[in-house]
Amino acid sequence: MQKLLPGCMLALLFITACKDRLSPEAIKAVTSSLDNNNQLILDQNYLLSQVLDEKTKDPQTAQRAIPWELRARKIRSSTATIIKYIDELKRKLNKTDKEGSRLYSMLVGFNNQIVAILDAKGFVDRPFLQQEVVRDAQKFKQETALLLGLVEDSAATQPVDSASWENLNIVSSDPLLTQAMLSQLQNDVLIAENRLVNYCHDQTKVIHHEYLVYQPLITMDRSYVKPGESIEIIAGVGAFSFKVEKLTINGKKLPISDNGTATWRFIATGKPGVYKVPLMIECFSPDGSLQKMNRELSYTIEK
Repeated sequence: MQKLLPGCMLALLFITACKDRLSPEAIKAVTSSLDNNNQLILDQNYLLSQVLDEKTKDPQTAQRAIPWELRARKIRSSTATIIKYIDELKRKLNKTDKEGSRLYSMLVGFNNQIVAILDAKGFVDRPFLQQEVVRDAQKFKQETALLLGLVEDSAATQPVDSASWENLNIVSSDPLLTQAMLSQLQNDVLIAENRLVNYCHDQTKVIHHEYLVYQPLITMDRSYVKPGESIEIIAGVGAFSFKVEKLTINGKKLPISDNGTATWRFIATGKPGVYKVPLMIECFSPDGSLQKMNRELSYTIEK
């Protein structure tokens, strides 16, 4: 559906430039085409949200799907408000000049919410995913601002002002053309929604070839020590350990490094004898379910 966008934009540019020479029927035809396209995108977005909802009910995918379904629902709620308001403007036609600033504010507000809705902070326990979401959220915000005409180009750091945006997007002197432009704005909003909801859905997919091996790999630099000497433990999961969700050693949750391992260094204290260190790793298995693996290491303090 996104491939239809350039054609729609070219059609609108054409009728905007040639509005004095185009018949009302021609403008109505463009508007009708846009509205049909919008309904197709709306239907696809709904189906995609239903797929996400089903994944939250499947034990094999629920763990991964629940946070992303929530984000997708917030996105669709925000865009639905905008779409409904534009529908109201279409019914007013000649009165849109007084409502354009409100529509502009709604679009700016939605664009500014993208980072908060994707909520990278919600993945503090998954640092690699958190970094990806931070990067992707900023990218989506920039692309959406450009799509909605809120910035002049991709390098812009400040949005265009409300009056300039209204002059470009709402043509109150021509009701038919105004309706076409409003349909185009709905198209832009729905495409932005589609991109974001698709992104949420993509985060729930399980890529099986990433899980060829997920057995624990644990090393301890020494097992015999004297009181006061240090011991270092390095733990991870297989060759594809970047899918580790959580790793704790001796009850302490540890940060996971870029290569998917965690390191814990401690000082051996206590009387001579054998001591045990519990280790627990959580990671996703090929079916998308969260697996917990418990292991126990031992070391000896010499006399």
